[in-house]
Amino acid sequence: MRLLIHTSPRPDIAAEAVLAAEQDGIEVEAEPSLQEFGSRLYRDPEAIGFFWHPGWATAVETTRRLREGDVRNPLFVAIDEWGIDPAVAVTNRARVLWAGADDIQPWPVRSDEFCARLRALARRMRDYEPDVIEIPGGRFLPDKSILENGHDTVHLTGLENSLLELIVRRGGGLVTRRACMDHLYAGRDEPDIKVIDVFVCKLRKKLAVVCGGANPIELIWGKGYRFNVQTEREVA
Repeated sequence: MRLLIHTSPRPDIAAEAVLAAEQDGIEVEAEPSLQEFGSRLYRDPEAIGFFWHPGWATAVETTRRLREGDVRNPLFVAIDEWGIDPAVAVTNRARVLWAGADDIQPWPVRSDEFCARLRALARRMRDYEPDVIEIPGGRFLPDKSILENGHDTVHLTGLENSLLELIVRRGGGLVTRRACMDHLYAGRDEPDIKVIDVFVCKLRKKLAVVCGGANPIELIWGKGYRFNVQTEREVA
């Protein structure tokens, strides 16, 4: 198991994490630059990324930046929850998980628990089988952000991939625009809610390529969207 720790903005906390990992026999390196942190994780998909932030909002922003940069490694996030109401803290942690973190804990964390959580992430990664979701006429591979049908392969952006996965995994259930916004932006730097319609329009065009012209994302007027696996090919 390899661990890469982003040392900014608190090198002292990063040093504590490095020491705990080294004492547990974990191979660990530190990286002060966030851009290089993401690049190194991208180049080493077997590594686990760890970083600390003073609050949920900046943790969401960093996590989202990494995921949008196609970093698929497990991300362990630590945040400062000093003086925060416990109920609010739980909501804040959920926002970071929605943004793409695999684990999040308030810092400080006991050394034994910290290392146990790292090893749990490593086990999960080792035993993991890539998702393959069947869609009308093709397949959706969320881990690779692609749609394919044996002949055509269509690549999705990070946000497109995240939105399509949300809609598909509801199993035909309604997904409101508000739920889409919360899933993509977690309450942070949200654009106008109409951006969801733009994303869906782009997804429909890409889905049509691999689904033989079918349009499986159905608009429920005034409510949201649902994924219709029984959809038929659109007639021009």
